[in-house]
Amino acid sequence: MLKNEDLRNLNEEEFKQVYEYLRIKTENFKTITPSLILENNQYLLIFRICLGLSQKEFAKKLGKTKDWCRHTEAKRNKIEKVKIAERYTKKITELINKKEVKLENSLINWEKYNSFSKDQILPEAEIKLKSFSKLTEENLKDYFDLIKRETNNFTEISSELFIKIPQSILIFRIILGLSYRKFNQVSNISEKQIRNYEHLTNNIKPTLAKKISNIVTSLLINKNIEFQQFLENYRILKGFYGCRDLNFLVNQGLNRLAMIKPTKYEEEIAKLLENQNIKFERYKILNGVKSRFNIDFYVPDKNIAIEVFSYNNCKKRGNIKSKDSKLRTIMCIRIEGKPILHNYVKNYIDMELLNTDYLLINKEVNNLLYLIK
Repeated sequence: MLKNEDLRNLNEEEFKQVYEYLRIKTENFKTITPSLILENNQYLLIFRICLGLSQKEFAKKLGKTKDWCRHTEAKRNKIEKVKIAERYTKKITELINKKEVKLENSLINWEKYNSFSKDQILPEAEIKLKSFSKLTEENLKDYFDLIKRETNNFTEISSELFIKIPQSILIFRIILGLSYRKFNQVSNISEKQIRNYEHLTNNIKPTLAKKISNIVTSLLINKNIEFQQFLENYRILKGFYGCRDLNFLVNQGLNRLAMIKPTKYEEEIAKLLENQNIKFERYKILNGVKSRFNIDFYVPDKNIAIEVFSYNNCKKRGNIKSKDSKLRTIMCIRIEGKPILHNYVKNYIDMELLNTDYLLINKEVNNLLYLIK
């Protein structure tokens, strides 16, 4: 018997041996005794796998926490008293008697466990870059050239890249000109996670690295990547051209209406335009009177800029005031919150947006197609 082995690292043949040993000791998985758990606490792992339960599910059945389960399986917790072992063996016996345990199913569960366990092994980053807040323009060329070499001129973006250089996610975010919030929208990876990867607080798991690789690859299709545009995107994201936040909204406390949730409002506007075969560009950079800014939608045939945000995911961006005197500007706003605040918010925004041609709030967005045409 493999008494001195770490049961988390068994191969298939060794797992079969442990399974057969436990089958005999429990009379074909009918009775689990405290002495068996005291013999080796890690048998709890084997029973969990035979039951096909996650750590969280198994811990809940035993009246414990996922951390307790994880530490016990890793031999960091020790069960050394019969009375304590008995608490768990009674519950496990009840669980296992409700389920027909078979070697075939247990092996399938073991393979799943092995696959998941390997995904938790996070190697240290081989190359470390500066985070966005500490990044300078002097670093940019070196970092740009590094990722260019690693990806064969941005044509081969492998998942291994994000494991070797987790902060390469920062370089691609700048290449794409995406803020944390925008990258969250296209990747469904939380802003907090993105920040953690860029600051090397967390390393990237292999499965997530593959997901990021696929996302970035799809976003870079047919994109001409030049350093000068990379530098320009960095300056815009850094706020080099000036602050574009709606500070007056924050100061008035209207940000209380902002719920930190992903919104589909931009997607709704995009769908509306697509259904009418209106050609548009997403995230177009325009020259403002005082700075350059990124606009949500630009309709080139009509020279119309459209900015979209809602008060359940506020962008904190204000007037659209361009150097192009012929540019028409439309702002679509969705206000959510207590009805009593609706008119106040509407009137306040309407008063402040002096440089926007059209302001469409809530149902008024139905007039958008008419204004474009």
